[in-house]
Formats: sequence, structure tokens, C-alpha cells
Amino acid sequence: MSEQSTPETVGGDAGKVLVAGSLLPFGEIVPADLIAATSVVLADGEALLARLEGGAPESALMDTLEQHHDRIDRVYSIGHQYQGTCDSDAWRAAWAEVQPKLTEFLSRWGQSRAVFDAIDALRAAGGHSPERARLLDAMVLEMRLSGVALEGTDRDRFRAIQAELAQRSTGFAQTALDARKSWSRILTQAAEVDGMPANWRRITAAAARAHGHPDATPEDGPWRVSLDHPVAGPVLSHATDRALREQVRRLWLRVGADDPHNNSDTLVRILELRREQAQLLGFDTYIDLSMARKMAGGRHRVEALIDQVVDAARAGGQADLVHLKALAAEAGAPEATDWQVWDDRFWAERDRETRVGLTDDDLRPFFAFEPVLDGLFALVERLFGVRFEARPELSVWHPDVRAFAMVDDTSADDQAYLYVDAFARPETKRAGAWMMPLVGRSRQLGGDSARRPAAAICCNQAPPVDDTPSLMSFRQVTTLFHEMGHALHHLLSEADDVRQAGVAGVEWDAVELPSMFLECWVYHRPTLGRLARHYQTGAPLSDDTIDRLIAARAHLGASMLLAQASYTRLDFAVHDSLDAFTPEHVHAVGLEAIRSTRTTPPLAEDRMLCSFSHLFAGGYAAGYYSYMWAGVLARDAFAAFTELNGDADAEAALGRRWRSEVLAPGGSVHPMDLFQSFRGRGPDVRPLLAWYGVAPTQAEAT
Repeated sequence: MSEQSTPETVGGDAGKVLVAGSLLPFGEIVPADLIAATSVVLADGEALLARLEGGAPESALMDTLEQHHDRIDRVYSIGHQYQGTCDSDAWRAAWAEVQPKLTEFLSRWGQSRAVFDAIDALRAAGGHSPERARLLDAMVLEMRLSGVALEGTDRDRFRAIQAELAQRSTGFAQTALDARKSWSRILTQAAEVDGMPANWRRITAAAARAHGHPDATPEDGPWRVSLDHPVAGPVLSHATDRALREQVRRLWLRVGADDPHNNSDTLVRILELRREQAQLLGFDTYIDLSMARKMAGGRHRVEALIDQVVDAARAGGQADLVHLKALAAEAGAPEATDWQVWDDRFWAERDRETRVGLTDDDLRPFFAFEPVLDGLFALVERLFGVRFEARPELSVWHPDVRAFAMVDDTSADDQAYLYVDAFARPETKRAGAWMMPLVGRSRQLGGDSARRPAAAICCNQAPPVDDTPSLMSFRQVTTLFHEMGHALHHLLSEADDVRQAGVAGVEWDAVELPSMFLECWVYHRPTLGRLARHYQTGAPLSDDTIDRLIAARAHLGASMLLAQASYTRLDFAVHDSLDAFTPEHVHAVGLEAIRSTRTTPPLAEDRMLCSFSHLFAGGYAAGYYSYMWAGVLARDAFAAFTELNGDADAEAALGRRWRSEVLAPGGSVHPMDLFQSFRGRGPDVRPLLAWYGVAPTQAEAT
């Protein structure tokens, strides 16, 4: 028993995690089961490694390796999913016990010459299908990037780096979560919540009742403010109390930056280790190592795209700021001459209300979660020929979660499974939104027929309160569509090997293409018209409101592009050749990257890197540009549908092509080949710029 073992982490059942089929008993899985499953997977992995290194012939090598990969991946997906949705001391202790063992084994596996030689020999033998040849190439590349060519002390050092990086990345995410949970404030005065939407008042009054204020009401308070996204975000957009906006913004920008929840030393160490790892493999920087796994073809192409977008958006972003300051001046607000980062969102929202005539309170009643989800499912059925049917009997990890079966229109059989975990749980669920592949499609691992895939969509919108359903902001509607795009990529895969099914095997800078494509449809007039219904009256949005909502898509679009570009430049800046690995220098470099791109300079004390989990606890290190890169592809692909001028039958036919030519192959075909097959040419940056209302100055085909 480890020193961190508790009753919840002892005596587990590995079978609950390592279910052979598609449906796991999620409601029964406990931390001990993860530990037990890891022990089984590692024991089997050690036996396989010993056979390969001992020279024993392994019949059906690729089938054996597929099963090995699948079981390792299952342990990781369950560990990450439960930590992200059911955080507890027991789950943290379980992961702290298994993660070092997994990392150590995978380091040895990735550096095994016997494994590499077996795969390389199979590749060299030839005679493979294009899909199998691509998989073998990817496996060889991955082992090279795992240090298979290293020897002696370099090999040992590489393994030590991998182990420390895994531990520190987990610690980074946990610290950010703890930091976000550590602050709250009770508001008691009506003036403090002036301007706040009715839905926000319901949420914060309910939170106050749950934290020692049983008589709290939405109308009279008190209201509990926290750094949870559904609470803090609206404060920045709507609170007329500028001091409250300042407090929340300053705290938001320092999540994970102050003791006892301080990630500064951790992120610096991660950056230092990544550079050392890259240099051991012969790369100058971690950016170069990261690009070896991407479709972009080199950092120069990424930097050229970002520069192109920034050049096109710069003048518009500056004009946006001048306009917002003028709006503040007209209102006699002090920020007109003292503009700060806590003023951007507030005045942007006032401008949107003035120009477009819509507020969050106007829109939320039309976007209750259940009808929005139904509308999303209806769109998916129309475009891709699959429907989602509720399966309340399936086991789930929390009562909030809803389970569905995906059924093809041509068959009554279940094709895949989707779990939707929509509501915020600040005490146990990490912030943000994500799609988690839970079970991958596999021809070989399914027995008599291909194994059906399963995926989870996780969001953090406000839960129902009293008799009021969960009412979504339009941004949350867009997020739900985005995550559904990821899920469909996984669920509609027809790749035969789990290592190429869905998002598996897809170059990381193409992973966002299906998600960003689907989110475009929230601005599709017929879809929006079917989606939005008032939760009390059932009335649809008026045509005029839909027109204004679609027009709002490009509101301050140049500024949005500059913000997105600034994150890419920040990412590259801290992963480039740093002069010193100290918190002071890293934060200064990051702030300069933002300052050189955005129109509003950042605060000197801004430490947003300390909670930037995409870079330090996710898969976007030296790869955050993927959002912009995939955005170019997605907007261009969506333009193919808008070119049909509303012909519903033609849209459905083109949707079937998107399913078969882009989603179904998963990672079995290079993503640029898939895009060019669908679009009939290479991607063009101009639809992206047009989407944000930016003139295509200096814009050429990417």
C-alpha cells in the first residue's frame, strides 16, 4: 500500500475500467478501480515488452500493439475524466499513485530498440494499405520523439524529464483549480449588483444559500461571487460597479499566482524541462519539437499566418478601442481617460447592446439547455444522417450527466454513445469545456463487429435553479456546438484501428477543425430559427432579432482576432529561446507578446500564465496556434455550405460528404488531404477574416 493510499484507493476492481465493450459502469467506478486497472495494464505491458526484447516472435504484432495501446489509453482517459468531473482527495491520491508508474513504463517502452526495430521492420516490409502505412510512419516518428535513439545518460535523463513533466502538469491543473475555488465574496447591496443579468442573480443567490445564507433571493440577495466562469465572466461584462469589475479581473489574472496556490515556479520548471527535452532530441527549441507532430509544416508557416491576420486586423482593433472609449466618454465614465483591462468587456457589451440591440437577459430565455440540445441533435441528423436517443438506463458518473445512443438513420442499431455533462460544479469540476474520448472504435477489438465508440461532452453552464431551467448565453450555445463537433469526429469515425479512430492519430493543429466547423452553424439562420424558443411561452426569436444576432458575429471582430493571435504569440514566446528560466523573466516575455499584439496593454502584475492549463496541463504547448490554423480551414469549409444559398437538400448532401470525407477517416488520412478532397483546393484565409468583419488586406491563400 502506498503512503497516499486511503480506503477509497484500496481493493479495486480492474474489470470496471477495462470493460471490453463500449459501455462502462461509470456510476460504480471508484479510485481503487483505476489503481487496479493500472496494475493489470502495466503487468501485461511488461510481459509484452519482455517478449519483444527477448526476441520472441510476436504473431499479429499490430493487433497486439493495438490492444496494448487501447488499454493504456483507457486508464488515462478514465483518470483524466474523473479528476476533471469528480475531483476529490481520493481521486488525486489514486492518480498520484498510478501516474508515475505509467510514465516510467511508457518512457521505457518508447525507448525500446526492440519495439522500434519490430515496428520499423514491419514498415519496411511494405505491402500496406495507405492507412496502415500512415499509422506505421506515425508510430516510428513517435518513438523517435520519445528518445529511442538516445543512449546512456541521455536516455536516462530523458526518462526523468518525462516523469517530472507528467507530475508537474498534473500539479499545475490541481493548483489552478484550488486557486479558483479559494476566493469568494458575498455582496449585500443592490448597488453592487447593478447591471447584472437576472440569471446571474439566480445563480449567485443559490450559491449564497448553499454557503450559509439560507434566505438569499435573486431580488434582494445576498449574492455570492466566485471565480467560477459562469459567475466571474458576467461580472466583467455587466457590473456597473467598476471596483467590483477591477477586483474580479485582477483576481482572475492571478489565479494560481499567489501562495498557497502558486504555479509560477511550476510553469517555469515545465518550460525548462521542455527545452532540455527538445535539445536532447536535436531540436533548438520546444517549438521545433512540437511542430514535428503538426500539419503546418514548420513554425515559419504559423508565424506567417499570425502576422498576416494581425496585419489585417490591427487597424480595426485600434478603431474598436477608440470607439469604446468614445462610448465611455459619452456616458461620462472615468475609464474614457483611464482605460484598463477590466473595462474592455464591459464597454464591448454596452456597445453590442447599442449597435445590435441585444442583451444577455434578452437572449437567455430563448436558449434553455434542453431545447438547445434537441436543436443541435436535429441539425446533426439533418446534416449527417444520425440521431441521438436518450438512454437513461446507462450508468453515469454524476446525476447531472445524460446518456444517449447514436443511431444511424439507415439502421435501428446503436452506433455509438454520447454522455453530456453540462452543468458547473465548482467544488469538483474543472473550469472550461472539453470532449473526452472514452472508448475508441476498433474493428479488431470489437469481436464479431467493430467496437462502438463512446465520448463525453463536458461544459460549465449554470445549472437549473428552482423552477428555472438552465438558461444559456449565446457563447455557451456556441461552446456546446463546438464540443459536439469534437464528439462527432470521434463517434462518426470509420477507421478500423483505434489508434486512428476519431481524433486519434490526427495532427494536433487539425483537431479543432470539426469543432470549429460545427460551431459555425449557430449563425446559420434556419438552424438558429429552429434552435431558439422562449422557455416560458415557446415563442421563437423574431426575424429581426436573428438578423441582429447574426450581425453581432463580427462585432469587434478585429479585436477578437488580435486577442486570439496574442495567445499564439504568448505561447511561442515562452517556448522559444529564453534568456533565463525565472518567473520574472518568463512573465515579462509573455506580457510583451500580448502587449505587442493587443490594443489594450496588460497589467504589469498579470500572471495569466499561472492558470493557462492549455499550455501547461493540456495538449496545446507550442500549439495554441491550432485554433487559428483550424479556424482558417473551418470557416473555409463552412463557406462551401453558404455558397449553396439555403438549398436544404444540397446542404444535407454536402453534410454527408463532410461526414464521409472529413470525419469518418479520423486520423487514417492526412488532414490536408481530407480538406482538399472536400473543398477541391487548398485553404484560403479570406473566409476567416470575413467571418470577423475584417477586410482581407494582404490576405492570400494559406
